[in-house]
Amino acid sequence: MDSKGELLPVTSRAILNNRANQLWHSDSSFKTVPARATVLRAVKIPPEQGATEYISLRALYQSLPEASKAEIANLWGIHDYSNSRTKIDPDLVTEEEKQALPPVQQPGLVMDPMENPSTWELTWQKSKGFPKTPGKP
Repeated sequence: MDSKGELLPVTSRAILNNRANQLWHSDSSFKTVPARATVLRAVKIPPEQGATEYISLRALYQSLPEASKAEIANLWGIHDYSNSRTKIDPDLVTEEEKQALPPVQQPGLVMDPMENPSTWELTWQKSKGFPKTPGKP
């Protein structure tokens, strides 16, 4: 809804951005310094269709066989703000946004010195150091 309480058209920028956010992602991974935590605060819980999904990447990583951990140890992900949005609408991201938020590389395995075990940073966009097929959605 807009500021007047009117429904937005399905082609509005806000609706299209929300559609892009429905794709699998790690919050703010496209920023040079990405978020390391996400908090979800439910103001009102819908009786049905509340479909936000979370996964513990730390638990996922710990469940991997040692051979798989070794295989992903040196991977890097390329996180791109415009990637998901241009899949929804090629004109959704402005040139100013592309320049302000260029693609960044993030390590696939995040080593937190304050916590153990490590966590695996998944990206569905692109990977560096992994064969093309497994690195693509």
